[in-house]
Amino acid sequence: MQASESKNISRKSKRVFKPGDVLIISIIIALSIFTIFSSSRAGKETKSGEVTIEVNGKTVKKFLVERGGNRRVFSVEGVIGVSKIEVKGEKVRMVESACRDKICVRMGWIDSPGQNIVCLPNRVVIRYTSPRKTKVDSITE
Repeated sequence: MQASESKNISRKSKRVFKPGDVLIISIIIALSIFTIFSSSRAGKETKSGEVTIEVNGKTVKKFLVERGGNRRVFSVEGVIGVSKIEVKGEKVRMVESACRDKICVRMGWIDSPGQNIVCLPNRVVIRYTSPRKTKVDSITE
């Protein structure tokens, strides 16, 4: 009798997961997959921004950019010459400038609100901002 009891005990002890454990593990896996999927989709929303081009402190062009937009090239007359600005989708860059150092051209593409390209000698500024108006709170005023 003890031999059959020891077989039953060893069979029961070999069982790793109970049915409730499998259910809990399945729920955790499903929630993990859902979280990963929803966070990866959050970055793929249509992003848009507003670009302002200023020359010598005055706005000369203002437009919206968004993912999938057409390629456009603008020529802007600066203080010392012409600057060419390229827009491709939601990215903006200075292609050519009349300045000597070409630091503004080497800046490359900007594609996020808060980024700027500045050409000091030609006094051309490209500002990439968010099109959403943000409210100023009483502390900031």
